[in-house]
Amino acid sequence: SNALWDPPVTLAAAILLSVVWLHREALRSRVSLAGLGALWFVAALGVPLLVPLNVLVNEHRLYLPVAGFAVAAAVPMMSRVVPRSVPVLLCVVFVATSVAQNRLWQNDLSLWTAAVRRAPNSSRAWSNLALALHAEGELDSANVAYHRALTLNPGQARAWNNLGLLLEESGRLEEARSAYSQAAGHSTSFSGPLANLGRLALATGDRDGADTALAAALLRNGRDVDAILHQGRLLQMRGHSDSARANFVRVLDLDPMSAAAANNLGMLAAERGDRATAQRWLRRALVLDPDNEEAGANLML
Repeated sequence: SNALWDPPVTLAAAILLSVVWLHREALRSRVSLAGLGALWFVAALGVPLLVPLNVLVNEHRLYLPVAGFAVAAAVPMMSRVVPRSVPVLLCVVFVATSVAQNRLWQNDLSLWTAAVRRAPNSSRAWSNLALALHAEGELDSANVAYHRALTLNPGQARAWNNLGLLLEESGRLEEARSAYSQAAGHSTSFSGPLANLGRLALATGDRDGADTALAAALLRNGRDVDAILHQGRLLQMRGHSDSARANFVRVLDLDPMSAAAANNLGMLAAERGDRATAQRWLRRALVLDPDNEEAGANLML
């Protein structure tokens, strides 16, 4: 809204004033239950009214207030002040709207498509829509959605990072590196982009660049499992097997489901000729991730 007299503002004000009036009339007629319900509705809205929100509208903010509103509305219905057909019609309307709303929650794609339709200027909605499209393999549409999100909010570090992942998946490595750098520059605490820069540098043979990026990621977050994992791979490449092993064990301490760490421990064991230990770690990697082609190939070898 741009002014106090915009329809959303005036309608919201009318609802709140009508609830205050209902509370006043309920007290006058000593119908305390309706008055209490009306007062509950206004009081329970106090937090979202007085505390600034980073998202303007969240439907769950009304769950608690609506309980009071329902009590206030039920009293005249129970007292037969309104016809009996009104509650029946209300129930029909509520069922229909609930069915329609539930359809939006079928999956991430349906949810964020609806969010973008209702809030076309929300960078967060566009960013989440891009994630959902990316997960569905619709890379071109996801790319458009990420750029829309970043046009609305160029400082959104996670959107830059996720765009980098999409570009890397598409084979556009230099653009991916640029997106990761943008993400790292827009946040002083988010370690993910630096871990991704380190992984990308490692994959392209830039060991010094990988070392710098991964060390910076771990300065931001010493528990970043991706940074620890790739730092372990770098140590392994440089021949520091004991230090690499410590990194991979640390990853499994933080994330026991890491198939990549189990695979790397298996390869370290294979390098020192301990085939039984190598097979044990590689089998564990495949239990954690049956689709891990690298662990499967290593176990066959």
